[in-house]
Amino acid sequence: RGIVRVAAFGDSFVHGDEVDDEDVWSTRLEEFEPSIEVLNFGVSGYGVDQAYLRYLRDGQAFSPHIVILGIIVDDVWRNVNVFRPFLAPGTGHQMTKPRFLLKGRELRLLPNPLGSISDYQRLLDDPEAAIGVSRRYDAYFPRNYRSTRTGPLFSLRIASRLVDEWARSERPDPLGNRVLERNTEAYRLTLALIEAFAEAARRDGSIPLILFLPEAEDVRRRQAGKPVRYAPLLEDLGERVWWIDVDRNFAQWAPTAPVEELFRKFHYSPGGNELLARSVADALRHRGLVPGGRD
Repeated sequence: RGIVRVAAFGDSFVHGDEVDDEDVWSTRLEEFEPSIEVLNFGVSGYGVDQAYLRYLRDGQAFSPHIVILGIIVDDVWRNVNVFRPFLAPGTGHQMTKPRFLLKGRELRLLPNPLGSISDYQRLLDDPEAAIGVSRRYDAYFPRNYRSTRTGPLFSLRIASRLVDEWARSERPDPLGNRVLERNTEAYRLTLALIEAFAEAARRDGSIPLILFLPEAEDVRRRQAGKPVRYAPLLEDLGERVWWIDVDRNFAQWAPTAPVEELFRKFHYSPGGNELLARSVADALRHRGLVPGGRD
């Protein structure tokens, strides 16, 4: 009684990679607002699709008052990826994931093709059969893919062997600095997933909040007077969903801060996490969702 429960879903930026637990934004938010309890369901490497599925599987049971979905630009590409090394060989993740297809306005789930340890043994024993499930539905499946059997771990072999092919591929570049393009499958699917997430939270009696989390490139773009890369998503969502562009608050509270002060290697520094926590706290106060706030 008297506690506002917040459940947060998303990737490593939500989870709080690269800082200690006491410096993660969700911990700092509880310090700023003692009336708030934050359940952090963030998982490194997740796309919006996996965050949505985790909410449906794990989050609903906790009956949170507010459900947060945190998004970075890289999540958009993850939504059309199945086998992680095809998208990002340098991360070391060697697993597959589920993904959705968008049929008209309907989301159709394709389950994780390798969902057990025995499936990964099959990947080692018969890589063609195991990885073939990605051929049709993984936007990053190499067009010139050819299997080899010359090493102990297939996924590491193809990750190293195909780097040059990926660089020449016409697939969307997940490391690109351009603003998101509306005419791509990844963009349309991401927009549908955000709306589905928000609708599911509303059906469960919760208030959805979408956090657009800037990466270092987005902070640099705003400092240079350019739009953040996720600007089209903000425009297309409009007022249908409650969202916060956290980079605007970064610019408000630390307008001239060097990017290096806000980030560690890839993720937010303790200072960046504090600014994120402050963004959420201010938003909840403004909506009157915490004691002492205003509507």
